[in-house]
Amino acid sequence: MAVVSAAGITPSAGLVTTQRDLADVATTAVQRASRSIAVIDASKFGTTALIQMVPPAHIEKSSLTVD
Repeated sequence: MAVVSAAGITPSAGLVTTQRDLADVATTAVQRASRSIAVIDASKFGTTALIQMVPPAHIEKSSLTVD
C-alpha cells in the first residue's frame, strides 16, 4: 500500500506537486503498490502545480482521505 500526499488535486491533473524528487518517489510507490491512498486536506482541492504525481484515472474515490 502506498500513502501519498500532494500540493494539490484537480479533476484534470490529479495529484500534483512542485517537487520533482517527491513526484518521482510517489509515482513509483503508487505504480508498485496494490492500493494507494491519497491523504490531503481540503485546502488542496483546486490547487494546481507543474508536476503531476498521480493522474486522475488512478485515483479511486474510496482511497481519498480528507480532513
